[in-house]
Amino acid sequence: MSELRRDPEDGKVYSFDELSAYYKGKYNKGEVKAYWEKECTPIKTKKDKAASAEPKAEAKAKAKVKAKAKATAKERPERGPANPKRFINEESTIVQDAMDGLIWSTPNVARLDSYPDIKVVFRTDWDKGKVAIISGGGAGHEPMHGGFVGKGMLTAAISGETFASPTIDAVFAAIVHVTGAKGCLLVIKNYTGDRLNFTLAAQKAKTLYGLEVETVLTKDDV
Repeated sequence: MSELRRDPEDGKVYSFDELSAYYKGKYNKGEVKAYWEKECTPIKTKKDKAASAEPKAEAKAKAKVKAKAKATAKERPERGPANPKRFINEESTIVQDAMDGLIWSTPNVARLDSYPDIKVVFRTDWDKGKVAIISGGGAGHEPMHGGFVGKGMLTAAISGETFASPTIDAVFAAIVHVTGAKGCLLVIKNYTGDRLNFTLAAQKAKTLYGLEVETVLTKDDV
């Protein structure tokens, strides 16, 4: 064996053959070998050190590349024009912008003057001699609900903020604006906020203006 190990007895470095010769006559070869394996400390040569240094150097280089890539990623914007998550101007006006786009691109659709606090779109060609159909809910499910306003569909739609029910006042404003003598039907989704606000708005319209308002409860909008 060309390997070198340190003898803990005298602290000197021996090869196995040198250690066997040193303890010859005192211990048999099996005992010397067991002592060599269990007690003697291996000595690393320059070649061994170089070999063990290679994986460390490689790992260090990889870590450096990874750190550089991470730093570069931080400098970049989260999303760029080439890969947008969504097209918006400002998060604070995203609901209003969506409604504006709907109105500009759809004939015979307008919004109430109380916009943007009250977000209601309605048919401008509506005949109040018919039963109006009204629905609405939280924004974020476009083309729900404004996209369904039109001939043979909704007469008016009320939008809340993103994933939030429209207010009682908004629903009430929509009812009053499009409802004639024939009354209106509120299509309510099975969501707690919608059920509460649409029902209270219907009661308010009946009490204050004596309007005929009926409600129908459907499933949730998701």
